[in-house]
Amino acid sequence: MRVFYLAVVGRLDSLGIISKIRGKIHSLRELGHEATALLLLNPSEQLPEPSQGIEYVHMSQGKDDVFAEAAARLRSLLQPEDLVILRYPMASSALHRLLKAHPGRIWLEHNTKEVEELWSNFRKYTWRDWLWMLRHLDFRDARENLLALLNEYRWCARCFALAAGGVGVTDEISDYEMARVPAGAYRCATVSNGIDTRKFQLAAPVAYNGSQLVLIMASTTANEWHGIDRFIQGMADYKGSVQLRLHLVGRFTSTARNLVERYKLSEQVTFHPLLSGADLNGLLAEAHLGIGSLGMHRIPLRQGSVLKVKEYMALGMPFLVAHEEIDLLGQDEMRPYFLQLPADESPVDLKRVVAFAESVFSQPDYRGAIRSQAERLVDVRVKMAQLVELMSSRCGSGPR
Repeated sequence: MRVFYLAVVGRLDSLGIISKIRGKIHSLRELGHEATALLLLNPSEQLPEPSQGIEYVHMSQGKDDVFAEAAARLRSLLQPEDLVILRYPMASSALHRLLKAHPGRIWLEHNTKEVEELWSNFRKYTWRDWLWMLRHLDFRDARENLLALLNEYRWCARCFALAAGGVGVTDEISDYEMARVPAGAYRCATVSNGIDTRKFQLAAPVAYNGSQLVLIMASTTANEWHGIDRFIQGMADYKGSVQLRLHLVGRFTSTARNLVERYKLSEQVTFHPLLSGADLNGLLAEAHLGIGSLGMHRIPLRQGSVLKVKEYMALGMPFLVAHEEIDLLGQDEMRPYFLQLPADESPVDLKRVVAFAESVFSQPDYRGAIRSQAERLVDVRVKMAQLVELMSSRCGSGPR
C-alpha cells in the first residue's frame, strides 16, 4: 500500500515537526508500506534532495495558492488505491481547493483545538504588547492570527465536507473536531503521537539518598502551556529537607526566568541552551524525574499526546504531568511510575513530588518496567499500524 503524508513545514529549522514526520515515514516503510512525505517549505528555502521517503516542495507565493506545487506533485503520483494524510494547516480557500481536487481522498490530522488556540494567542497579548504594536505600527502577528481565525470560521465546514475523515491525537481533539460541524458530517478517530523507542537507550537508575532530587524539562519553544512557572513557584514554597535541583533545557518564557530571579533560586535552577546528543544525554543521566507539560489547561486542553512524556517512558524515567496523557488512560501498569498533578494554576506541591520519588525508587527495576510499557503503548510502529488500519477502513470509526 502507498501512503502519502503532506505537511506545511515552512522552514527547514522546524526540526521537531520534520523529525516527527520522518519517524512516521520510516515506520510505515518498516511495516511494508511505500510511504512518502511531501513537506512544503517557504519559497525562500533551498530545497534539499529527496531522502528516505522525504521530498520537499515549495509553497507557491500567491496567498491563495500555497498548495499549488504540492497539488501538482500529488496529481502526478496518486493512484486510486493510495492513502493520503495532511497535517491540518488551518482552513483556507487554498486548502479547500486542494481537497476539492481530491474529494474524499485526503485525511486531515489534527494536533490541537484550532479555534481555541487562535483565541488564546490573542489573550496572551498584554497591554505592553499592544502598545508596542501601536507605537511601531507593526500588527503583523495579530493580523495573521486574526486572518487564520476568520478563515477557520469561513472554510472549516467546507473543507471537512471534502475530506476522507479526520485523525486527532487525543480523544478530546477528535470530539472537538466533530462538534465543529453538524452531527455526522465529519468523522474523526484518535491515533496519538508515537516515538521510535529504539532511539532511546534505557537509562541507568540514578542513585537517590533522600537528600537531593534532580528534575529536568526540555523545551524547543517558549510557551506558557509548558507551565514550568508552577513548578518554580512550588520550589519557592517548599520547606522540606530534600534539596531540589531543576535543569531547564532549551527555550522558556521570560515569566519562568523572572520567577527564578524573584525567588532567588538561581543556585537550584539552571537554564541550558538547546542541547542534543551527548550533552543532553549527560543531563538526563543525572536526573531522577522528568517534567511533562504542567499548563495545557491554559490552551485549553484537558488531554495531551506529549512527545517528551513518551521520551521519558522510553528512557525508563518516572515523570510528572498535569494533563491526561492519552496513552496512559486506563493503563494501570503505568500508574506507579508517574505523578498526576492538578490541571490548574496552583503551585506544584513538592512534598507530593518527593513522596512520589521515594515510592518509585523503592521498586525494583522501575526503569525496565517503564521502558516495556513505552514499547507497548507509545512506539511509533504501533501508532502507524493503527493509522493505516483506520484509513484503510474508509470510515471514521477507527481506534479510539
